[in-house]
Amino acid sequence: MFRKSNKKRVISSRVDNDKTEEGEDDEIEAKKKKGLGFDVEYKSSSSKSIEKNNLDVDTDITKDHQAQFERVQSLLKSDVNIYDGIYRGRAVYGAKVKEDTNKGKASSGYNRIGPMRGNQYMKASVRFDYAPDICKDYKETGFCTFGDSCKFLHDRGDYKHGWEIDRDYEKQQKEGKNDDEYVIKSDEEDEDPTECPICEKEFNSPVITNCKHLFCQACAIANYRKSKKCFTCGEDTNGVFKNAPGPSKTRKE
Repeated sequence: MFRKSNKKRVISSRVDNDKTEEGEDDEIEAKKKKGLGFDVEYKSSSSKSIEKNNLDVDTDITKDHQAQFERVQSLLKSDVNIYDGIYRGRAVYGAKVKEDTNKGKASSGYNRIGPMRGNQYMKASVRFDYAPDICKDYKETGFCTFGDSCKFLHDRGDYKHGWEIDRDYEKQQKEGKNDDEYVIKSDEEDEDPTECPICEKEFNSPVITNCKHLFCQACAIANYRKSKKCFTCGEDTNGVFKNAPGPSKTRKE
C-alpha cells in the first residue's frame, strides 16, 4: 500500500496565511490614509496632585479643640475688646492668655489639660489579642498532625477557676500557720511579780512607785540614793514610795 503525501496541502495552507497577512496590512494602511489609524498622542502636565485621607472619626482640624484654642488666644492678644457685648463664642468667656512654661509652648496641646489633636501623619492601629493561641487538638488529645511545624502552642495545661485559686491560697496559708498563734495569752504586765527586780528575791516590805512598779523598801531606797529614776522603766520617782499590801491586792486595785 502507498501513502499519499501531504506536501500539496501544507504548501496551500502557507499560501493562504500569506494572503491573509497581506490583506490585514492593506486594511491598516487604508485606515491610516482615511485617518482611522492608531497613531494617538497623549499629553499631560507631568504634575500629580497629592491627596490626603483623613479618618471620619476625627474632628475637622478647623473646628477641633486646638483650632478653638488658637482662635481664642489670637482674639485675646489682638486689640479687640471682648467685653463690648458682641458674642464671640462660649470659649471666650473667662479665657486668659496662655504663656509658655517649662513643659512646652502655650500653643502646644501637650501643655494643657483637655483633648488633643491627633497625629496627621501616622495613625495607630491597636489590637487586643485575647486568643490563647493553644493547639486545640494537642490540648484535648495529646496529638497534632502538624507536629513541630504547628504554629500554635502545644500545651495540655489548663487555667484554674476562681474558686480553685482561692482554695489553694487558703490551703497554703493554713499550712504556714501554727496553732499556737491563736492562743490568747495574758500580758506580762497583768502577771503579778513575785520577786523584786533589784535583788531578785521575794518582796520584803514591798513599796510601789507612781509608775506602778513594786520593789523592796530597802532596795528602792538604796536605788534612789544612786538614781532618782525608776529601776524598771527609768521614769522619775520624785522620791515617792507608797506601802503596798501585796502584789495581788495592788494589781486588783
